[in-house]
Amino acid sequence: MTSPATAVPAAASAIAAKPGRILALVLLTAVGTTNFMDRQILSVLAEPIRQDLGLTDTQLGLLTGLAFAFFYAIMGVPAAMLADRTNRVRLVGLCCMVWSFFTGACAFANSFVHLAFARFGVGVGEAGGTAPSLSILADYYPPRMRPAIIGLFTANGPLGVFVGASFGGWAAAEYGWRTAFLLVAGVGVIASILLMLFVREPARGGLDPVPRTPMKPQPLGATAKVFISRPTLRWLVVASALAAFVSTGMLAWIPAYLMRVQGMPLTEVAKWFGPAAGICFGIGIAGGGLLVNWASRHSLKAYAWIPRPLDAADRADHGAGPRRPELGDGARPADRADDPVDHLCRPGARPGAEPVAGGRARHGDGAPHAGLQHHRPGRRPVRDRPA
Repeated sequence: MTSPATAVPAAASAIAAKPGRILALVLLTAVGTTNFMDRQILSVLAEPIRQDLGLTDTQLGLLTGLAFAFFYAIMGVPAAMLADRTNRVRLVGLCCMVWSFFTGACAFANSFVHLAFARFGVGVGEAGGTAPSLSILADYYPPRMRPAIIGLFTANGPLGVFVGASFGGWAAAEYGWRTAFLLVAGVGVIASILLMLFVREPARGGLDPVPRTPMKPQPLGATAKVFISRPTLRWLVVASALAAFVSTGMLAWIPAYLMRVQGMPLTEVAKWFGPAAGICFGIGIAGGGLLVNWASRHSLKAYAWIPRPLDAADRADHGAGPRRPELGDGARPADRADDPVDHLCRPGARPGAEPVAGGRARHGDGAPHAGLQHHRPGRRPVRDRPA
């Protein structure tokens, strides 16, 4: 058995013997970018598709939301379990081919039902993309580098929004929305082939600082038990779901809003919305990962502390949520000590609430976003009346 004293040198030699890790990061990020391109392009092309196929807003909402998200969520756990038992690089490459195939199938849809089935397939394929990719990167990079690397990798989301909105919008304006789907699908196929050709499957756990005995993949029940037993993981699911609820809804409907209400043509949406959304989101995600990577060297609480001021800044910009009279005059849920995410960020958080090593920086609390208020152009916003 290897002693702890030899664990660090062994890990150091393993780190030095990891050729191709930059290429792996680049190609996995490229595949992840096509993942978000295929999600975003339907939102960008919602108006021309609605007019061509005669769809309602409810049907568009189902296509951009439930039709995709339901199968994506359901298949995510089986895909992650499969990644524990098979070659992860091939799994990601094959899943990329699947979602690219169904993205291309959207080009041949003539009804809501056709598009819905194609979106089902996109969701199934994309479920096998993110989790195995993060597992691969964790075996290419040591723990001290993982927050920054995962921050760079998850920038594929903003990059996919950027490319999907800009390239997809341009292609649709020039050649039609059906051709735009085919072009985006072709990019995904190329990315999947390059990944499977040039990225090698890394040894599992080879860069962990303490060597471990080989472990068999755990059954779903045992994994769920560990997950439920940790407050940090439970609240992270809630916070991430709330943040995704807001961000996904905005990304899905802002292009349609710009075209319908603001009268912006598709070419202008491609020109302005893609860069604005993609670049700003990318700076936040990649910068957050780099900042956590630096701060976590001093304290692991940085995993919870770093997203907090960013969320506060976003709250100040978009509104602090609904008022709660029962908490005091002018108080809101996040202003009190009973806020669960704030509890995890405080120094007195319970021992079970430690951050997960290699986790990525995300929004700390999605609840404040629930207070977004909108008013129609030309009308004055509603203000609180004095009692």
